[in-house]
Amino acid sequence: SAVPLYQAAVESFVPFAGDAELLDAAMKGDGDALASPEITAWLESNRAALVRLQEGNELPYRGAPSQSDSGYLVGILLPNLSPLRQLSRVAVLEGKRAELDGRPQDAVNNYLTAIKTGAQVSHGVTLIEQLVGVAQQRAGSDALLDAMAGTHAAPLDYESLAQRLESEYRPLRPMASAIQGERAMMLDLVQTSFERDPETGDYRVQPDAL
Repeated sequence: SAVPLYQAAVESFVPFAGDAELLDAAMKGDGDALASPEITAWLESNRAALVRLQEGNELPYRGAPSQSDSGYLVGILLPNLSPLRQLSRVAVLEGKRAELDGRPQDAVNNYLTAIKTGAQVSHGVTLIEQLVGVAQQRAGSDALLDAMAGTHAAPLDYESLAQRLESEYRPLRPMASAIQGERAMMLDLVQTSFERDPETGDYRVQPDAL
């Protein structure tokens, strides 16, 4: 299972504590931002976490273990979701740096990391995991499309890239499946609003619960 590797990645993840505008600029491929000491140090501090993420991406995953202090589906906690999304950003930034360094294959590897992670995360039980998976895949896909459209000292081999995408690309969980998770959450809450009437045997609304 990918779960223990993802957990290890999350536990070693170091959040970015610098300027949000600098991070945005780096995500857009700004060379000065990518080479800045803040971005460089952040990527270096997350190198081990990124390796664990990449290892987890090669294993089956159907969402993290669910925990709800309230006992209801709507109370499920998702502490790993934000770090996994941020690690996808780390992968994209590593890819953009690789492009600037003339290492197109390394760039593709990192963009595929973000794309694969998005597919994995989307298999969680909640709609928010699906939406985060969409965001992760979009970041990786946009970066890959930019790389294909750009001009570099070491150009991409488009034929081998197409073959690799065909074999390695993983789709997101179908949205219809994600909506079923939301439906289950709603029904889980609705059923707590009723109690059985001991006299009639029928169900009646509990005003306090409602």
